[in-house]
Amino acid sequence: MTSRDKKASDTSVVEALNDLGLQSAIFPVERVFELFGELAGRAERGEISSLLLGERYLSHLAVEPPEVPGWALSVILVSMAQPIGRFRFRHDRGSTWAIVPPQYRENQDESVAGFLRRILGPDGFRALKARIPFKLAAARCGLGEYGRNNIVFTKENGSFLRLAAFYSDLPCVGASWRDPVLMKACTDCRACLEHCPTGCIVNDRFIVRGERCLTFHNEDPQPLPGWIDPRWSNALVGCMRCQSVCPVDRPVLARIETWDTFSESETAILLSQAEASSLPVSISRRIDRVGLGDYIPVLGRNLRLLIDR
Repeated sequence: MTSRDKKASDTSVVEALNDLGLQSAIFPVERVFELFGELAGRAERGEISSLLLGERYLSHLAVEPPEVPGWALSVILVSMAQPIGRFRFRHDRGSTWAIVPPQYRENQDESVAGFLRRILGPDGFRALKARIPFKLAAARCGLGEYGRNNIVFTKENGSFLRLAAFYSDLPCVGASWRDPVLMKACTDCRACLEHCPTGCIVNDRFIVRGERCLTFHNEDPQPLPGWIDPRWSNALVGCMRCQSVCPVDRPVLARIETWDTFSESETAILLSQAEASSLPVSISRRIDRVGLGDYIPVLGRNLRLLIDR
């Protein structure tokens, strides 16, 4: 099939994804290198802590440019609604509900990849999952805006979303590109700044002090630093404090999805085991099913903090 025979366009793909309830934007693949250059500049200026540039977070932050496929012409960036997830853990003192903030359910990306294959495939186009600075890309292409808490918000879903990107050989025409901006709602609002227990949110920029962020530390299997008060813990992984007090998120705060319930014996196993390989398959599969397999090493410790509260 020649390029002349291909009928899909950047506009039609965005429209097709929108019909599926997904917001998206498409921009030329050359912009990827600008994104990585901007992130590297932030690191050089000390806006990104050296702690965050360690081995554990390099891939998460995507600060090192990947090998971009030679056939790629564009990047399709997709924003998908994602609610708070929650588990119920029964234990000898009763039961505890443990929440997981939006963005963690990584297996949702595979559903989007399937949609793209069905949209692009008939016209001979490809899509391959890409690891890029998602939030910066969303702010640059107009898909979202930064909040003061360094989280991207959209009109449709507030901050209750997940971003995914895909390289494609779909041509891109007339894509918008702009400077990242702070939401107007943040101009006179300090709710997240005042409710952050660690002081990671600052007043003069939307890049947080990542080394102070509770999320950074409770994703790390190493012991929590002594300056962190265990009572600050509020989620099985990540942190919901800034999102839960944001006025922009009020319309979506009720979006909560119950994932699973663990028996008293299963909870005891999770509290005592730190590695996925040591968990019974019946437990690890249920955690993998909601895309949290990579976080198994921290779940027991974080769950203990929630129970002890």
